[in-house]
Amino acid sequence: MVEVVKFDVWRQRDILTDIADSGSAVLSTAEGLAFIEQLHHFFAPGMIGTARSWGYDIEADEVVNLIIERLLTTSVESQRCPARYAASSETPWAYLWTCTLRWGQEMWGNRGVPIEHAETIPAPDYQDDGVHTPIDR
Repeated sequence: MVEVVKFDVWRQRDILTDIADSGSAVLSTAEGLAFIEQLHHFFAPGMIGTARSWGYDIEADEVVNLIIERLLTTSVESQRCPARYAASSETPWAYLWTCTLRWGQEMWGNRGVPIEHAETIPAPDYQDDGVHTPIDR
């Protein structure tokens, strides 16, 4: 088994800048394929665990596809380019991880609990002094 070495910060910035500037063309290069390998090795396992804790069953390829799709779509269509923002971040992979979590939430939505189970939800640990409508109303 080959060990995947995490890109250093400068290499992270380079590939993210290339994606922001060139779009999908960079992904067919050796460096682009290495980037995809980085996503599989360093992003997919954490996101799979997070998604499962949210009640979703996903695979590594879905995580990688989500990241690439979002990076490519937003870099081409908008001034708000996560690849460029991540490249300029002090810790590009951390920025990209935060984006990945947000994209997962946007894609899968938020899950609530049935109202019948509301009594088992822990109450907030602070007192709200605002005016509230009694539950029996």
